[in-house]
Amino acid sequence: MRKKLRLYLWTEVLCDYTHGVMFALATSPEEARKLLLETCSYLPADELAREPQEIESPFAYHLWGGS
Repeated sequence: MRKKLRLYLWTEVLCDYTHGVMFALATSPEEARKLLLETCSYLPADELAREPQEIESPFAYHLWGGS
């Protein structure tokens, strides 16, 4: 049986002048972290240590751009 994909969302991360967002579609938080590390050239370890928001139902999110 295939595991269900979920959206893992980290907010208020990757701060420069404003907060950033990281997200991954994966079957577990561990897999999401692995995918982010594979696709991003630099991610602070403490950002990925935080627990992500796990989304398994319809969901919308927006983030205004910063400077």
